[in-house]
Amino acid sequence: MLQIAQYAELEVILALLCAVSGLFGLALYPVCLELSVECSFPVGEGTAAGFLVLSGFVMSLYTSVVFTHFMTFY
Repeated sequence: MLQIAQYAELEVILALLCAVSGLFGLALYPVCLELSVECSFPVGEGTAAGFLVLSGFVMSLYTSVVFTHFMTFY
């Protein structure tokens, strides 16, 4: 991501993509939490939402490590 930000012509496109991603991601977050609670009915609401948030953090950490590894080669 830092390598993309170094190009001046991509600055506006990068800002637009981040804004659109944040806008739709924040709108989708409560729906996904409610769906996870409904799909895992016997489990408590806090446990289901907590596991969903935790799995999101684990996947973002994994994605960061993998993409950082790929960026060092190119």
